[in-house]
Order: sequence, then structure tokens, then C-alpha cells
Amino acid sequence: MALHNYSVVDLFCGVGGLTHGLVREGFNVSAGIDLDSTCKGVYEKNNPALFITKDVGELTGRELKRYYPKGHRKILVIAFVSHSQYSSRTKQEPQPMGTPRVFRSPYQ
Repeated sequence: MALHNYSVVDLFCGVGGLTHGLVREGFNVSAGIDLDSTCKGVYEKNNPALFITKDVGELTGRELKRYYPKGHRKILVIAFVSHSQYSSRTKQEPQPMGTPRVFRSPYQ
């Protein structure tokens, strides 16, 4: 598979561990989007992609489409881990996940 024709946008990217793995495997990651602006410095230092501070629930298909280079096949990665259960900074109990949200592709 020729990966140079594919572009990835990573939602809930955090500091970019998944982005970094995708880049190492040859994917073109054009952007990572996360609500936590404190992740930006680490994300951009370790990845050749733009970090966008935004609530993904407010993204529109038109806006998302801007982050893909023209002519590339589009891959949208949606993966996240609730870090509250692993962090020593938080003293609260992990919160249960809400109802999963399913996003329709704006490209269909």
C-alpha cells in the first residue's frame, strides 16, 4: 500500500503517541486535534503535524476537510484513553464513559 497518498487527522491526539507511531510507519499525519492545549508543545516537538486546540464535538465536516491535502485519501483516527485512571496528578475516581458518539463521514 502506497502510504504517501493517504493523510491522517488524529482526533483526541493528546501528546501524540499514536500520531508518532503512524508517522514512523510512513503515514502522512497532517493534524492532531485535542481540547487540552497543554499537549501542544510535546505534540509538535515530536511530530511533523499541526496541533489544533479544539473540542472535536464542535468540528464540522467542512472544517475537517481543510486539514487533508487535496488529492489524498483520507483517514480519520479516533482513539483516546482516559488518563485520569493512570495519573498521579488526579485524586478523583475514574468517571464512567458516556454514551459513545458515532460520527458519520462527511465524505460519503
